[in-house]
Amino acid sequence: MLLSLFLAAAAPAQEPAPRPSERLERALSGLRAERRDLDVRPGRWDTRFTLPDIEQLLSDPVGLPDRSGQWREGLAAARGAGGLAAFAGALLPRATEPPRPGAAAAAQDALPEALAGLSGAAAKARPFLEQAMGSLAPEARRRLTDGFLRQLVHGPPERLEPELFELAARFDRAALLQALRHVAEAADRAAEGLLQAKPGRDAVAREQRIDGVTAIVGGPGDDAFSADELARAAIVIDLGGTNRYQGAPAAAGPGEIKVVLDLGTPVVESTGSVASGNFGIGLLLAPRAGPGARVRGGPFSLGAGLFGAGLLLVKGDRASLESGDFSQGAAAFGLGALDVDGELPVATATVSGQGFAYTAGVGLFRARGRGARLACGLVYPDPRDAVAALSLCQGVGYGPRAFAAGGFGLALVESDGAEVDGNYFAQGAGYWHGFGGFYFRGDRARIQSRRYGQGAGIHTALGAFEVAGNANRVLHWGVGPGFGWDWGTGWAAVRGDENRLYADWASGRGDVNGHGFLSVEGRGNLLRLGDAGTGALKRSAPSYGVVLLSGAANRFWAQRLSSAAPLGIAFQPSLWGAVEAEGEATLEPSLAVDGPSFRNMDREREEAGRADREWNAARLKDADALAPRARVPRWLFLSAEGGLDGRTPGEALTRLVSLPETEAALLPGLLSPERFDEFLFLRTVAAGYGRALAPSLSKAIASAGGLRKALLLSLLRSVPAQAAIPAALAAWRDRDWRVRRESIGVLGSLLDRELGEEPGRLAFLQEWLAVCRRPDAAAPLAPEAIERIGHKRLSDLFAALALDPKSGAGDRLELLTKVPDVFNPVNADGLNAFAAIWGRRPEDCRRALERELKESGAAEAKARERVLEAAKDPSPDLLPVALTALGQLGRAKDAAVIRAGLVHDSAIVREAAAMALGRLGKAGGDAIRAELSSSTAAVRALAVIAAAQSSDPDVFRLLARGFSDPDDSVRRAAIAAPFAAQVPTTRLRKEFVAELERLASSDSSLEIRNAAAHAAAAFR
Repeated sequence: MLLSLFLAAAAPAQEPAPRPSERLERALSGLRAERRDLDVRPGRWDTRFTLPDIEQLLSDPVGLPDRSGQWREGLAAARGAGGLAAFAGALLPRATEPPRPGAAAAAQDALPEALAGLSGAAAKARPFLEQAMGSLAPEARRRLTDGFLRQLVHGPPERLEPELFELAARFDRAALLQALRHVAEAADRAAEGLLQAKPGRDAVAREQRIDGVTAIVGGPGDDAFSADELARAAIVIDLGGTNRYQGAPAAAGPGEIKVVLDLGTPVVESTGSVASGNFGIGLLLAPRAGPGARVRGGPFSLGAGLFGAGLLLVKGDRASLESGDFSQGAAAFGLGALDVDGELPVATATVSGQGFAYTAGVGLFRARGRGARLACGLVYPDPRDAVAALSLCQGVGYGPRAFAAGGFGLALVESDGAEVDGNYFAQGAGYWHGFGGFYFRGDRARIQSRRYGQGAGIHTALGAFEVAGNANRVLHWGVGPGFGWDWGTGWAAVRGDENRLYADWASGRGDVNGHGFLSVEGRGNLLRLGDAGTGALKRSAPSYGVVLLSGAANRFWAQRLSSAAPLGIAFQPSLWGAVEAEGEATLEPSLAVDGPSFRNMDREREEAGRADREWNAARLKDADALAPRARVPRWLFLSAEGGLDGRTPGEALTRLVSLPETEAALLPGLLSPERFDEFLFLRTVAAGYGRALAPSLSKAIASAGGLRKALLLSLLRSVPAQAAIPAALAAWRDRDWRVRRESIGVLGSLLDRELGEEPGRLAFLQEWLAVCRRPDAAAPLAPEAIERIGHKRLSDLFAALALDPKSGAGDRLELLTKVPDVFNPVNADGLNAFAAIWGRRPEDCRRALERELKESGAAEAKARERVLEAAKDPSPDLLPVALTALGQLGRAKDAAVIRAGLVHDSAIVREAAAMALGRLGKAGGDAIRAELSSSTAAVRALAVIAAAQSSDPDVFRLLARGFSDPDDSVRRAAIAAPFAAQVPTTRLRKEFVAELERLASSDSSLEIRNAAAHAAAAFR
């Protein structure tokens, strides 16, 4: 209801244009999908503190552009502290009542009325604040404050405990927001009444007691407020002048209400928590600041709320705002807001600010006025690259992955000539069930961030980035603008003329089951964006990337073209992505758009690395002295959370891969769904113990349930088939669909014969058997063998080593020194190191591999029976995994079952069926040939996709039949299909060049001519 009121007030009078969601639906239809097919299944994980609006959009990502626009207008329309409080309340699941602004006080009674109104509001608010406070004991409040500040204020990595969130769930946020409503509305009324009055007419006492509340009043001249006064007073009102605050104004601790209303120019030089609420409410309002207002605070400051509310509102030119971590509109389990209105504002913060929301928080940042200079998150180096800094700024909703959902982080900037700077996770980024929105209105601005930003949804989250204006420069490096990753969705929109957009990679793209949308409207815009309009098919589900262009004389970068060409109405650079245009646009191989520039962080990285090493080394030493049940989990934490310490995590990992079998049996017990980062390392470590781990793993699976059981099942992928397959078969009868899904996925993985760039397990073991049978088994691998082994990770090598009973910690340690990266594919040096280890005992290697291949074959019949049973389940959550598993088994007799999925109601199932046919390799050739002759164009297009993903050269070449198909949609799919080829078949793409050149010169469709020219240039 509240947002509807905001939107009604802001709605334009003219007939609305088609909604972005409507255009996205039209674009998806050309990609063989419907709106409902983009559901990212947010219920796959058990997540605390989810917010209904975010969960609904994760289930319906196409609605993100429309909903984001509503939130943008709602934030823009929110008036004063009361409006911001009410807007925030509407975003949280238990909203407070809408604001009910009262009449402004009469001019002659303004000051007494303001004092009475604020003290009365405090009296009304206090029972609600006490109710919120009373939901937790004092010791619990201290524990929550200390625990979460360690996460929110930058420092050495600390292990987050699930119990903190269970404790936080008791906090009564609704009561807090109700208390805030009373105080914020009264502050707005007091400010309005005083602004209409003539201040200073009557002398009043500086300090007063009103209804049990201490109030301090300053006159119209310059004043100074001591730290003692600020600590003592609940209400501070100053009537004008330049006013200096010697402590931390409006810093509200547990149970406190602090309101500072300054009608002059505030000057705050503090290292404390200015305008903040920690289990309290702190408001600082400066509605009539003269030029040069300055507010400096430390961490948790300038509009920060932690189980509380902190608001800072400054109206005046040349305001300077500076603060530390978790500030300037930052919140967790509450509200934080900063609103600055006036020309030439400057706002800088170190990290997690300017519209940052952690779990159950709403962080709001608004800056309005010409020439804004906004910078946040440029101080702390991020380990991922030399110019990376951790931001979490300017519209970021962040949930600690797998522990709890994120909140709403929104930033609205209205400014001509602005400069807005962020780095990693900035300017409209969502992480783990959070929403981050960045909204800009103005001309001639430079807006820059580096990675995971500008409308990026990462790990089941939502991000939105919207710019309205002319001649703006939108600069990024990668993963944005408009990017969805790992079940996330990102939306970026630029409206106006002569704007310049730049990104090196991953913009307007969806990947790993995420979706990315980008819209550009206006005239003369330049888009130099890498990967724009592309998607992918991974983990048995498609990811979509869509770019929408509207207007005249827009220019879109298509680097593979030899010359510029009119775009027409569509361009499809990917099987799961498209660029669609209304108006005139051109595709151009070269666009002169200056890219972003970032400061090198090498010095900061070195200093931070030393500090992290010192911290981690002390903890590692402490852990080493503990008993096994205590030290093993600490080693696991240190291996996963090293910060910028490049040494200690590796030392912890060496300890984990050197455990005696009695201690290795502890590993399954350490698996916790909340500790996902630790799980990634646990998965690699556990692979090294193979058969020895099977008894404790099977016992853990039998006693587990829900998501933990599903994750434990996933560890079976690295266990020998004789032990793993019975456990996976037994799990199929579980009531939880996630467990059943994983059980089928494990069966497919264990018996995977797929060839290609990431060979299946059995193909991988068969290749190593051939290596061990060489005359010199330890000799370096030939390039052809390295290609056949393909993209495999350290966990795959560990699991293979563990098949040999004589292999032990020494082999694992030797391999780890050559392959320290647990995430990326092993390079040639690592594979040769592995060959050298096994080459020292080739007979043992052969016996171990022959035994495993024999035992896997013996178990296949029962496993296949179970997979076929799963393939009868119509659910789009289970059926794609079952079809994928049949493709992995590689039996031609299963092609008929897979083919039935090509006509399923769900695009997820249809695309998975196509992928499964391709995974059959040569065994899928006859089925693909048959479907290429289908009477239905949609099925023929899927057959083309299936051929493109086959590792068999003859089957791969079948996709060329689509070049001559009479239906445009099939020809478009055939042209885009070779881009999805696997490494062994990519060299065959040059065989299509002549046919693509024919299409580029003679096809009746402009869109197909452009796509063919683009593909021909790529494959020459």
